[in-house]
Amino acid sequence: MVAGMATQKITVTLDKDQVAEIRALVAAGQAANVSGFVQRAVGVALHDAAGWKEMLEDGLAANWRRLNQKRTRRGRRVSLSAGAEEGSQEGEGCVSGVTFDAGGLMALDRNDRRVLALVARAAERGMRITIPATALAQAMRNPARQARLSRLIRQSGTDLVALNGPDATAAGLLLARTATADVVDAHVVVCARRAEQAVVTSEAADLRRIAPDLQMVAV
Repeated sequence: MVAGMATQKITVTLDKDQVAEIRALVAAGQAANVSGFVQRAVGVALHDAAGWKEMLEDGLAANWRRLNQKRTRRGRRVSLSAGAEEGSQEGEGCVSGVTFDAGGLMALDRNDRRVLALVARAAERGMRITIPATALAQAMRNPARQARLSRLIRQSGTDLVALNGPDATAAGLLLARTATADVVDAHVVVCARRAEQAVVTSEAADLRRIAPDLQMVAV
């Protein structure tokens, strides 16, 4: 805390798992105390949100332009209303959210502040988060220790999508068309295209090989 800085005491409600994680960090000497940790976390989140918000909105805006171009070719151009831009309306024409691939999930698990800010922004705008189960299988190794991933798949705004028969067929056809072999990447593309979402990824080049038109948010 900066000397002389005005402060205000407030009550904050946290998830029990979050409190346990913070106390573990304090016990390990990685944080001075719970209050200090929360203060620093708020400061980091505010700093990150300022820059990441612009990056995310640029990605979503590009995704929106691509979707409108596709709909224009089908004779169904949709205007982007202020309500849709804020993600507060549902239905066709709305930016629906983001899909995570394994790299994006691993970045979240590593406490990548950019991804944390992205998830917070998506929740704020009421956007859906899609997690293909195949990508989760690549990222999840110890649920008890991977609290961030566990929370993300439990939250109400997350859709965990299994690789069922139709999706497996669609993924296989995509791999055949592109002469590639990564089933997980193909399932991510199938899920993102169906939900009309951008993909949060650390492996944009790999996805680009099978879906050159896919909108991505690189982390």
